Amino acid sequence: MKNAALALLFVFWGLMACSDAGNDGGEILVRYDEDGMKFSPTEIDGIVGYMPLMKAESVRIVTVDASLNPVDSFEVPIDSLEWGSDGFKVDSRDYEYPYVKLVTIFPLGENGKMEFPQYLNLLTYNSNIFLQFYGAVISGRVETLVRDKGFRLRDAKKKAYKELEEALGTSIGSPDSRAFYDRDDYGRPGLWDLWIYLLCRHEISDSLFYSDFKELRDSFAKEGTISASIKARAGDAWLSTFKISADSTERDLFKSTSRDTSLILQRLDTAFFKWAYGIENAWKDSVKIENEHSEYNGRMFVYEERCNLSSCGWRLKAPLEEKIGACLYDRSRYAELDGVSYVCRNESFVWVPVSDVDTILKHKYSRCEEKAYGQYGEIGFYNDNMYVCDCESEDKCNWTEVKEDFKATVLDTPTVNVLATKLYGECRDHDGEKHVMDSILVRCRWTKWLKVDTLSYYMGICKNGSNRDEFGQLENGDYYKCRAYGGEKWERCTYADVQGDLCNWVTVDIYKKYDDKYFHCKNEKWNEVSEEDVYAPVVKGDSCSSKNEKEIKKYDDEYFVCRRIVTEGKELYYWQIANKSDLESYKDEN
Repeated sequence: MKNAALALLFVFWGLMACSDAGNDGGEILVRYDEDGMKFSPTEIDGIVGYMPLMKAESVRIVTVDASLNPVDSFEVPIDSLEWGSDGFKVDSRDYEYPYVKLVTIFPLGENGKMEFPQYLNLLTYNSNIFLQFYGAVISGRVETLVRDKGFRLRDAKKKAYKELEEALGTSIGSPDSRAFYDRDDYGRPGLWDLWIYLLCRHEISDSLFYSDFKELRDSFAKEGTISASIKARAGDAWLSTFKISADSTERDLFKSTSRDTSLILQRLDTAFFKWAYGIENAWKDSVKIENEHSEYNGRMFVYEERCNLSSCGWRLKAPLEEKIGACLYDRSRYAELDGVSYVCRNESFVWVPVSDVDTILKHKYSRCEEKAYGQYGEIGFYNDNMYVCDCESEDKCNWTEVKEDFKATVLDTPTVNVLATKLYGECRDHDGEKHVMDSILVRCRWTKWLKVDTLSYYMGICKNGSNRDEFGQLENGDYYKCRAYGGEKWERCTYADVQGDLCNWVTVDIYKKYDDKYFHCKNEKWNEVSEEDVYAPVVKGDSCSSKNEKEIKKYDDEYFVCRRIVTEGKELYYWQIANKSDLESYKDEN
């Protein structure tokens, strides 16, 4: 049935061919397609729209029939156009069928050739035809749709382009009518048309690119899809060209270097690798490649947060990083593996094996340089040996090995920490613990065992860098305060302080009652007082709030007023002795 339809088309074109006698007695043939549009004789001219690094030599024009079988062919050279592009032109001539195959020919090595075909429906005017790689990739699929599915060429191309766009997971626009581009309308760089070149590993070599193209063309021809193995192979090839930059001033920390580097291929594009490897989870701080077709299966991408010079971005973890953790640009880290010590220095990106004890302890624990920095007296371990940060002077400190026969001569910070560590273990594992060591009170705070006084032993060490006071209580019921913003000494306080009651120059001569105890604010300090000194309404427990503000109460011969006090952004209500003005106002209102 299909062959019969094609035969009818041949007859139709024959009937639609008209002749007219010219002045020289020759015959000029005019041909119309099945839609009644003139297609012959006609001129054809076009532009080479392949990536700029590819330089075409010639174009073969192949006339094909309705089944896309070749009828005849000829070649024309590639010429430079006025605006700098390369193009071709075919003068007016007769074509038996309204279909041609344009084969763009490129050199391959010294003597080889690369041929990329694409199909064209001839129209009355055939100008500015773009020779481009998308058309070559779908050419096999077009043949399948025309020969096996009965599609017309125009419809076959439309369907094949749509299938390719879906398979690539990215928009390709209208390749037949536009130039190659690697940036958007605003000039912002991106993969764009380079995507499909990466799919065929153009960045590696011409021979590999051409071999991959033919494989992709034949594979896509069958079902209009791209196999997972081809995609993963492309991802592996491009990823193999990336290396961590040794120059911290580089724009990109993880940079691709290949023959296509100049074409916006330096930076890792997460969209391409998400598509190539089938990565479904969100890209956050790290993401794992889980693709059995990939040589990088099981490897991790990690995000570099450093954004100086726009260098933040994704990169592949090195094999060593998979075992001991990522060495990120803006961090300093230490790790051990199989008895080897590694250091990740800030702004270095790479784990470096080290053996120097000072370097190891500095990165594993902390710097030991000046007494004022707080590292004085810290303990470190390396190869089962203990080291302590000791100082000869305020600005001359170093890590010193603690010998087996170590004996205390003075109870300074390093000595106390060494002795306590030998008895109770490293402080880093015992934060907050306290012990009596040979009649010496010691307590662990963060990284050091410290000699402490009685208050610090029972309530913890006072070292408050927060913006809130800290409170403690001894077994005898006494309360103590460690002041905010740098407090280093426990100070006696009252329960009113613990409750957060304000006592300043505004809240003068006010009283608070808690259970059977009374507290008086004077000179910006709470003091516990006896009941005899307290205002009667406070002793009686009379309420004083916004509901009874300015209320007057009389006890014996004294008058008291419930007064509102505003201080430090708070509204407070306290009983105070009423003055003449309070009494007059209360009398007028009542």
